[in-house]
Amino acid sequence: MKKLDLAASLTAALMAVSLFSCNDKKPAAEKEKSKPAPAAVSEESVEYQNGNYISDSFKMYADPNIWQYDSSASVTTGGSMPCFLKMITDRDFTTCGLNVYVSENKDGKSAQEAIDAENSKDIVFTGTTATAKYTFYYCEWAANDNLHCRSYLADLGEKYLCVYAESSNFGYVEGKIAEVLSSIKTK
Repeated sequence: MKKLDLAASLTAALMAVSLFSCNDKKPAAEKEKSKPAPAAVSEESVEYQNGNYISDSFKMYADPNIWQYDSSASVTTGGSMPCFLKMITDRDFTTCGLNVYVSENKDGKSAQEAIDAENSKDIVFTGTTATAKYTFYYCEWAANDNLHCRSYLADLGEKYLCVYAESSNFGYVEGKIAEVLSSIKTK
């Protein structure tokens, strides 16, 4: 009996080694998850005063009782890019940051086509937010366990009107984001 137990153990060990050696050897880049990337930011000068956010391409109003402007937001709070507008909340569990900008449309896709073409496995949700002037298409992904990010795109001629948002609770802040998006006027 002992010989059979030893033979079975050796056979199992050899099978395990052969199974592991047959695994597909993928490059490290393929093993890593690819997170969606917001559209590239074009350099624009920005002025902010009493809730009025004015750039070279657009202007908008972000209520200073709700939003705080941070001109030094060069480091992200956990997502893909810095957020120059941060929501003032009285709840510790809810955060929200926004960055609104214009980006070149280099591949000629509509905003909806660009969002639909995003093929990252990290995307947990896609949707639309409509304002009187623009329809924003967005995708959402998890930056970590506590923070989700969204990349919004709207068609702006040969460019995109872009919004990068990150929040710990989009259900709570979605209406406030829509208010900011509704206030955008392009130049």
